[in-house]
Amino acid sequence: MNRKHAQAVLLLALTALLILPACSSTGSGNARDAAAEAGRDAQGSSEPGPEASRDSAVPADQAGVGDVARDTAAGPADEAPLTEVGSDQASDPIQSADAAEARPDAGAADGPADRGPSLPDSSLDQAGADTAFFADAVKDLALDTAGLDGGAADRPALDGGGVPSLAEICTSDGWCWANPLPDGLAIDGIDGTASDDYWAVGQSGIVLHFDGAGWQRIDAGVSKYLSCVRAFARDDVWIGGEAGLSHFDGTGWTVVDPGFSGWIATLAGTSSEDLWAATTDDSIGHRTAAGWSIVPSQASSASPWRMFSFSPSDAWAVGSSGYLRHWDGQQWTAVDGAYETYAVWGASPSDVWIGGNHGEMYHWNGQSLATTTFPTQWLTNDLWGSSASDVWAAVSYSPSTGQTLVHLLHYDGNQWNDVDPKSTPFKLHGSAADDIWAVGHGSLQHFDGASWSPRLSVTDDTLMGMWARSDNDAFAVDSAGRVLHWDGSHWSAKQTPATFLSSVTGTADDDVWVAGTSVLHFDGTAWTTVLANTGYLSSAAIWAAGRTDVWVGFDGPFFRHFNGTSFDSLASATGGVVLSIWGSGPSDVWAVGAGAQHWDGAKWTRVDTGSGSNELHALSGSASNNVWAAGDGGTVVRWNGLGWSAVTRPTTDDLYGIWVAGPNEVYVAVWSGQIWYWNGSTWTAQDSGVGDRPPFQLNGMAGAGSRIWAFGNNGILVTKRR
Repeated sequence: MNRKHAQAVLLLALTALLILPACSSTGSGNARDAAAEAGRDAQGSSEPGPEASRDSAVPADQAGVGDVARDTAAGPADEAPLTEVGSDQASDPIQSADAAEARPDAGAADGPADRGPSLPDSSLDQAGADTAFFADAVKDLALDTAGLDGGAADRPALDGGGVPSLAEICTSDGWCWANPLPDGLAIDGIDGTASDDYWAVGQSGIVLHFDGAGWQRIDAGVSKYLSCVRAFARDDVWIGGEAGLSHFDGTGWTVVDPGFSGWIATLAGTSSEDLWAATTDDSIGHRTAAGWSIVPSQASSASPWRMFSFSPSDAWAVGSSGYLRHWDGQQWTAVDGAYETYAVWGASPSDVWIGGNHGEMYHWNGQSLATTTFPTQWLTNDLWGSSASDVWAAVSYSPSTGQTLVHLLHYDGNQWNDVDPKSTPFKLHGSAADDIWAVGHGSLQHFDGASWSPRLSVTDDTLMGMWARSDNDAFAVDSAGRVLHWDGSHWSAKQTPATFLSSVTGTADDDVWVAGTSVLHFDGTAWTTVLANTGYLSSAAIWAAGRTDVWVGFDGPFFRHFNGTSFDSLASATGGVVLSIWGSGPSDVWAVGAGAQHWDGAKWTRVDTGSGSNELHALSGSASNNVWAAGDGGTVVRWNGLGWSAVTRPTTDDLYGIWVAGPNEVYVAVWSGQIWYWNGSTWTAQDSGVGDRPPFQLNGMAGAGSRIWAFGNNGILVTKRR
């Protein structure tokens, strides 16, 4: 892991401690906490928020339960020797690491049509995996993305939970989510008026609308974080967040000034003439037929995280530090009996559930609070129900060590039961007992009264490299040692014997190479370990000029070169880390990382690209006289066949991916989530849909034919048609 990535991982860890109070509505509720954020970061979401005050510490002896986080970053203490494998598989000593450094592979052109190398007969069978890599989509975790080309009508209905077909979620610049589906951004608020009228909001100002057939992205003119949504009718919808308040009247969105400032943390109410809005500046605003007014909440040091309203004279507000208030139509009054409360929902004024922290759930019977304490120290993020005997709670638990649990609890009128949704639901809303949506990071799951639909993600680990051969044929690798394949309509994943993979290349479907803790080859039927125990966790780059001409670069004084029979060791001209390799042919190969170097068919020679001390992370080209490299500080340099020259920087942020279609069509991926497009003279920013805050980062790009891909951590994949 280099210095830049180490800083980025530290930033992610710190960001996971930040929390964002999220919106509520009549009949639904949202709340965020540090414990939930730790789990969301592990699954891929930790949006910076306006608050950081929840105490979610828990005993260490309750750690290690669940299947949400996988961060086990660890590197080798010493570089293990490269081992060419014969008929026996060598085990890999390095464990997978989500937070490991991203090393994007720039892809490769198709090589000569000569047959493949003579390789040892060891395959995935020896690791307990299926040797038919893409033969059985039923056994694979196959993710259907056919709608990326044809829309919702071309996408079959999802299995489980009765979810309708999913429409593609794309930005105005044409970048569409491919993993997870339908969208990978953090969703922090959901509300609706009917089974065919739901609204969801969240990270980067995203607004989604469900019309009964599929979710569509809506442009509400907001780019900052949205915490909450309250829908009273199809033509009466309110959204709030970092930038304030906006209203939809059925035809368009209007920014609303309520007369007070601050991040809108929660919305509630029974109509637009009984609308509550609370901010992180401790303001509670109430909109009536007469307009907006500020209503004192009788609190000196806390503000509401969530609100819930039965009528203009009966509302609740909950929050941290003993903030629990009831509105009687005249004033807010403190209610004793609970200290930390983060969610509220009620079936009637005498049947109100209030979710707390440390496993505490409170019930109001119209007179007083009763406490239920769960064995697990859940923190309640949201509550919603269809009746007094059908109440759902979205809960999370983050131990001091181990993995974060994110579950659903269901109350059947007698007791609370634990439900594991195999996902990260943080917010809930429904129209009936058999029509409930649970949203979170990269998750829109539906309950049809019998079961919850699955979360659609082929991987949640960091995607490290990709090689695209055509519109309908691409390979990617992740930090857990899996290889993903795109066949034009599905992404599928297979585990390899490697514990970490950082780069992939190939010349054909039956000649694919991957590198990481091991180097493996796919012959169209099975994966074979060719080099085992490479000892390199994050700096193996691979590129194939042909079936008998494959280069592997590491962080060391040599390259390994496959000549069709075995691997030779050839001296590196820089002796430092190699992050990306690309070439136009066997005698024209470039490598960048700690310096740049060129292979002329006989030896590697160090070359000055003019990038100075800025490390170059990615290479791509379209011809021998059109090679581009990108790296630290927005550095972009270009080779024109005669020499390297600097290109105007699109940004000062680090660049980790680049894809070149031609001299006048170049794309670069920014670590912070942006994509920039070069038209031959200027750079233009494009909205990738990924957002510009942690936990999402882009590690690289690839493309072929008319399709471009960008990929990064938490399994994010976005694609665009040229």
